[in-house]
Amino acid sequence: MQPDQNRLSHAFVSAQDAVEFNRQMSSAGWNLEFLSLEQAPSRLTVEAAQSQDLIIQKAYFAGRLRQLGVAPAGFITVGMALDRVDGLVFGNRGCTSNDLMSFTTNVGLDAITERGYRAFTISVRENRVEEYIESQQMSGIDLRGFSSRSVSTTLPEFHKALRITLAEALGSARSGAPRERFDSDFDITGQLLEAWSAQNSITRYQYAASSRRRNKVIEYINANLSEPLSIDSISRECAIGRKTLERDFKSHFGLSPKRYINLKRLSAVRKDLLSTTGGPNIQAIVNG
Repeated sequence: MQPDQNRLSHAFVSAQDAVEFNRQMSSAGWNLEFLSLEQAPSRLTVEAAQSQDLIIQKAYFAGRLRQLGVAPAGFITVGMALDRVDGLVFGNRGCTSNDLMSFTTNVGLDAITERGYRAFTISVRENRVEEYIESQQMSGIDLRGFSSRSVSTTLPEFHKALRITLAEALGSARSGAPRERFDSDFDITGQLLEAWSAQNSITRYQYAASSRRRNKVIEYINANLSEPLSIDSISRECAIGRKTLERDFKSHFGLSPKRYINLKRLSAVRKDLLSTTGGPNIQAIVNG
């Protein structure tokens, strides 16, 4: 059963740790890997409202996380923090509370968030955005901007207005009240485009040398997670100095490489255990 085109369906998902959260969210079309950067499990929640052309998600993450993933195919997807942010890194850039983060680039979702992080994610179907641009004669806006820039720092008033509209849409979905398609899809699409284009600054994502080194190491760790891994062997195989390796991980994750490996292994064990059990399916909940 597809979501009603004129109604926002509602769902709420809560998980005690990142592994279970990944599993639940993957059923909604997201290819995610959220890795807890803390030893103890921490709660993750998401409230979602969805129509055929629009997905709104309000997330709360109690613990410190590394977030990687791919947004739903065929959608323009943008994230925005709900509070003043401390330590938020998206791609290779520290972000402010007025930043909009595009998951539509080839980078996708690549973020590190601190404890107590709250954010909205908005996904609008690409042809719906194109339809709005054409109907409103917004010739100055190009969809390529969402794929060429990972971060846009918008004006505070536009950021605030978009937050209020998204909160109202979630509230409507939560109460089950019908909303006209124009109100839910077109209004939010228009505000998103206005906020994205009302920039204080534009930052293009470029992989710095430290990012390339770190990604090379992470790929090696992922490919050899079941094997004995020492810092010296990683340094040797990836042709990266030990001190440089440790400095890169400490500055980006706040963790040593050894600590990161241990957390990855714990996450893999948890994932294996959960693979033999059932769990809630967010898509089934959204579709009723």
